[in-house]
Amino acid sequence: MKSTKSYKSLSEQFIDIGALRSKKEKIDALHEVASHHKQAILTIIDAAYNPNLKWRLPEGMPPLKPNTQPLDGYNQLYQAAKTFYIYFEGNANGLTNTQLEIKFIQLLEGLCKEDAEMIINMKDHRYLNKKLTAELMMEAFPECKNWWTKKV
Repeated sequence: MKSTKSYKSLSEQFIDIGALRSKKEKIDALHEVASHHKQAILTIIDAAYNPNLKWRLPEGMPPLKPNTQPLDGYNQLYQAAKTFYIYFEGNANGLTNTQLEIKFIQLLEGLCKEDAEMIINMKDHRYLNKKLTAELMMEAFPECKNWWTKKV
């Protein structure tokens, strides 16, 4: 029997959280999302907001074939988050820039369109959502403050 449960991509969940009115509601909602995949969520937040991380990829949208299957990429983002470290300066394990860019495009093509766009925004140092600031993320997840030694 096919499930009728509706899933939202992580980027859609961040949009919903950003639309909440109070800081407490936003923090509670972030904690709810993180309760299912905390390490992946922390990795994504770190990759998006940590001023010390420098992506080893060019700015902008790479040439890719967007995933048009709505649920194919849903859980892929949580798995993909485990590999983000290879895209930061100093962690590519001998990959050339071309190899790294190919791997990144393959990662994006496995995600739903909205999450792929969110990852590109992260790479280009844009917030996950304008209403989800680094300060809010540090309040929601104090462990992030320890990772971000520069003032954000």
